[in-house]
Amino acid sequence: MTRLLTRLLSGLGILLVSALPLVASAQGPGIVIQRDGVAITTADLESELRRMSPEVRSAMLRNPDDMGRMSSNLLLRRVLAKQAEEAGLDKDMLNQATLRIVVDRVLSEMQLVRLDEKVKVNDQALTDRALSLYKANAKRFERPAEVRIRHILLANGSGTREQAEQLLADLKKGADFEKMAREKSNDPGSAAKGGDLGFFTAGRMVKSFEDAAFALKTPGELSGVVESQFGFHILQLVESRPAGMQSFEEVKAELKNEVLGKLTQDARLAEGRRILEKAQTKPEVLKAFIDAQLAAQPAQ
Repeated sequence: MTRLLTRLLSGLGILLVSALPLVASAQGPGIVIQRDGVAITTADLESELRRMSPEVRSAMLRNPDDMGRMSSNLLLRRVLAKQAEEAGLDKDMLNQATLRIVVDRVLSEMQLVRLDEKVKVNDQALTDRALSLYKANAKRFERPAEVRIRHILLANGSGTREQAEQLLADLKKGADFEKMAREKSNDPGSAAKGGDLGFFTAGRMVKSFEDAAFALKTPGELSGVVESQFGFHILQLVESRPAGMQSFEEVKAELKNEVLGKLTQDARLAEGRRILEKAQTKPEVLKAFIDAQLAAQPAQ
């Protein structure tokens, strides 16, 4: 039951839960586009924008052409809906059931947002709960040793060990590593960044490369020529981080979101159980419906 409720309730609220408040006009909704008595107002646009993620919403608002297309699409849909009503399509039993389901979905999403608001706690209480979670799960926040490496790759077929050795000799004489990486490296992912691979932990790279990387101890230190299945590498240590614990400050925002998500999910599950625990099921009606639907299907 809990798993079913989780799937059901997490599937709701998609349109509204992530929505941020928009600025409503002090003069009320204005008409944006209309035809033959059918109009789309600024309230309609606000409703449609609330369905979008903050990033998409911001992009839409910064592009008047996109907003114009959205207004036109909403008008088109509303005119077609009016035509459907005039044709009596809303009187059909199955169509009425479809409309009821759509209304149920929207209203249930609104109610879930209302439930979510009720379980919100103030920022200090949220921080306190996040700190308790941090202290109770110390192992989760262990950070393995990391190194940040620049490298130059002479790929198989593009360079030889002798060329790599000469390149290493030039670097030891003072040649600029980043400049050489941009000019000489055959690694398209890092060459443009001066060979920078960023931080990585053990187990992320091929063994010969990894062994050489973690053997470097001093920033700026160079490896010897390292061979892998990709070719010949020269590594330079940029920075290393010893193994340790992530501080609470580093993970506080993540844990506060986790705590709030747990509070919200628990409240939704509790409401779902409350609703369903007294529901009266009619298995015989469901079985008769399934049997009739299966009988109506064409033979395989």
